[in-house]
Amino acid sequence: MKQPSLAKSLIPFLIIAFLNTFVDIGHKALMMDTVYATSNAHQYTLLSSVVNALMLLPYLFLFTFSGFIADRWPKVFILRITAFSAIPLTVFLTLCYFSGWFWLAFLTTVLMALQSVLNSPAKYGYIREAFGVSGIARLNGMVQAAVIMAIVISQAVFTFSANALVSHRLVDVHSRSGFIMGFAPIGFILIVLAALEFSMTFRLLKIPAADPSSRYQLINYVTTRYLRSYLNTAFHKKGIFVCMIGLSLFFAINQELLAIYGGYLKESVGASANFALSSIGIAGLGILIGAVLAGRISRGFIEVAMIPLATLAMCLGLVFLSHLHNPPLIIVMMLLYGVFAGFLIVPLNALIQFHARSEVLGRVLATNNFLQMLAMFSYLMIGIILIYYQFSIGFQLNILIILGSIGLLASLYFFPQSLVRYELMIKIRKYTHLVVNGLSVLSSPKGILIVGDDLNAGDWPYFQMACPRYLRLVISSGQRLSWSQRYYMWRANSKPIIINNRAEGEHQILQSLYRGEVVHSLCQDGHNQLWKEIVNSIDKGKHSEFDIIRADCDHLTDTRWISYVSVKWGGDS
Repeated sequence: MKQPSLAKSLIPFLIIAFLNTFVDIGHKALMMDTVYATSNAHQYTLLSSVVNALMLLPYLFLFTFSGFIADRWPKVFILRITAFSAIPLTVFLTLCYFSGWFWLAFLTTVLMALQSVLNSPAKYGYIREAFGVSGIARLNGMVQAAVIMAIVISQAVFTFSANALVSHRLVDVHSRSGFIMGFAPIGFILIVLAALEFSMTFRLLKIPAADPSSRYQLINYVTTRYLRSYLNTAFHKKGIFVCMIGLSLFFAINQELLAIYGGYLKESVGASANFALSSIGIAGLGILIGAVLAGRISRGFIEVAMIPLATLAMCLGLVFLSHLHNPPLIIVMMLLYGVFAGFLIVPLNALIQFHARSEVLGRVLATNNFLQMLAMFSYLMIGIILIYYQFSIGFQLNILIILGSIGLLASLYFFPQSLVRYELMIKIRKYTHLVVNGLSVLSSPKGILIVGDDLNAGDWPYFQMACPRYLRLVISSGQRLSWSQRYYMWRANSKPIIINNRAEGEHQILQSLYRGEVVHSLCQDGHNQLWKEIVNSIDKGKHSEFDIIRADCDHLTDTRWISYVSVKWGGDS
């Protein structure tokens, strides 16, 4: 059979990501509608936490297996099998709906989540394998947009359809079995969508497996050997570990917010089911907008500066959401909260994929899923305990604010390079629009020496903003550094290389390159000749342990508010 082209694979891939989420969230929304209509605020919050916890269990127990199959077999094959499994599941759910089997349908949430956990590492791993490193942030933004769009539309469509059908069919709305029988015909829509998702997998470009020789042994799973191995693989780079912890904290906060905020609206605002679920859906719409904007801002590179800005805005959003009682203001705040959430998840996901080695990408992404789900599950369990002991929903919202504040401080601590953009903005009083080309040459784990004919100290901020890796700076004796440069180097744990003579400077630079660091010159004009002599000497040697990369920075044009700058990472010098 003729292979689809890469360009033609993009739309089917986004449709698959959309439909997979749409079907899962559709069933979950139907369960939540039933619980909301037949329970008080306390019961709703408890059961909402339980159903969310059920959806997380497969992620906790099968994450090593999901990472293994994503590397062992072609990722398109995994996407196809998981999509097919959704068809019999939706048929069974439809039977449960028509039969009024609420608890059986409720527990089937675990099986729906099972196919999602097997699908996820293959889906996100396919982004890098099929579409490359240079577009990784933009493609992540597109996938996040598709997923969030599915969440928003699914929440709205299934919530309004379920309530309309129940009202039209005049069923017993106070009985859970009667309520789900009222919206039972919706099950046929789930079946059709699952079949459509399966058909789309045949339009993807098939790429060979990353590690076809790997084997999975049950004894290693039982003894947690796989768990330890996956964690070690994921944490071999600090950049991956920090991003995973950041995403885990973010998803824990948001999972609990989704679980309790509907109860808050019912208890404090007296909101209807449609408003409660729609307001949460509006947050999803905000994430969609934020993910799209983040993808556009990060076109060709990864915009790290969005991370502290997003965490600050989300902290403020949590404060306002815990005190608002006006429905229109709640909608606006939910939208803004979602926008900045999109600003956060796109760069963090892109950084993980950038730093991970290709042959273990599936395992790294599976570990990322595991940590996120573990954080969400743990906090949901804490939330269930707090609900059981009658702690107020307002108290739980205050805990989320504290966790968000911790995330804000951590973002400033672990992403010092984000301050480079803000200092530059204050200095030139303009926003810098970066146009970056050739990011893929920086994805090698080897050391990199950055060279160029016109490199100067003033271009360092642009190179650092365009580089996801820390730059080890080379400076001349007596050279003064800005506050952000000093803070940046302190947090990166990399003292600048000070060159006084060629032999000493060359030795220090080579040692840094052998450690896998990216070396960039900040030498002032008087020492540029010495820097060039060192570079020429290094270039004459045969060094396979590191790469020498040519880089160019061009100031394109300026407007009153925006400065346009192009950074090009070239090939080997």
